[in-house]
Amino acid sequence: MESDKTNGPRIVFSGTMWETGVLKSLLENAEIPVLFNNEIIGSNQGGIPVPFPGGNMNLVVAEKDYEKALEVVQQYLTARNSDTSQLT
Repeated sequence: MESDKTNGPRIVFSGTMWETGVLKSLLENAEIPVLFNNEIIGSNQGGIPVPFPGGNMNLVVAEKDYEKALEVVQQYLTARNSDTSQLT
């Protein structure tokens, strides 16, 4: 009997708190459930995710949503890079 890997967690992006926040919104708008990983939820920060010191935050999706999530991430990175290239 094969194990069902359709819901195992997969890291789809790793980056700054700001970028992961933007991408989390984009993924949720695409109806892809997503979670932060490598974070501390502090009560003194009002429940705002705070990254571990010196580390990036990861976005994690279910295995079954991984390919669709990668498309969203790639579209974001392409748009980000094209906007940045116009600044130079």
